[in-house]
Amino acid sequence: MENSSNNEHLKKDQAKKQLITKIEVQKRNKERFNVFINHVFSFGISESVLAKFGLYKGKELDSETIDDIKVAEIEFGAYQEALSFLTHRLRTEKEIRDHLSEKEYSPESIDQAMQKLSEMQLINDSEYAAAYTRTANRAGKKGPKVIQRDLITLGVSKAILENIEDHYPIEDQLANAIKMAQKFVKSHQKESKRLVETKARTFLIQKGFSPDIGQSAISTVLNEVELLTDEERLAPVAEKYFRKYSKRFSSYDLDQKTREALLRKGFSNDLISQWLKKSHV
Repeated sequence: MENSSNNEHLKKDQAKKQLITKIEVQKRNKERFNVFINHVFSFGISESVLAKFGLYKGKELDSETIDDIKVAEIEFGAYQEALSFLTHRLRTEKEIRDHLSEKEYSPESIDQAMQKLSEMQLINDSEYAAAYTRTANRAGKKGPKVIQRDLITLGVSKAILENIEDHYPIEDQLANAIKMAQKFVKSHQKESKRLVETKARTFLIQKGFSPDIGQSAISTVLNEVELLTDEERLAPVAEKYFRKYSKRFSSYDLDQKTREALLRKGFSNDLISQWLKKSHV
């Protein structure tokens, strides 16, 4: 009875043990290998994981070890995918995690990949935020508030963003805001100066500049650039609307429609009345 029991245990142990009978280089990727167990293909494996587990022809493996090898291979694949994703530019931790999730890697393999990247100093959200801010500063099309919103979307923590202005000094903010205000003001010559100033202020705030920076920039532009007076601005705009509405409306309605259009452009009622009076002379 005892011998019979021992034989059964021996058979079970032998069943658990699986022999590597062949390891061959893959044809399409010389850094990957096909592993055959008991003369049957079992799994593909990277050179790194092959070396980690010390695999060779004739080595015996149990099921648990094979499972460990497959897990390690998945983790290595996640790490390689992350490295590839980092090839073109810096990425935030959230960007990399989202990318690996889209590639359907498990949370565990993603965590392992992120740990490796961190150890190799390949991810650093503080450095990413600094580089992103300096680039945006040089481009001159965004204020710090918009840059902060961009970085929050990319997963950068608010604690890191507290130091964002170290990489976007006040003098640079003002210089960029002035350039944007100049373009905006010049492209809105058909509206009253008061309306242009209001719109320009809103525009700069939407671009991420503070109200103080926006107002300083607009004041600088209005003081330095020789702009048309409201009377000079109104004339061509009024003539355009007057001609347009004269085809559809009689005298009173024509004046009313023209007045309404010019009011929407920010011109004063008195100035509009003066022009309409002259137009009937």
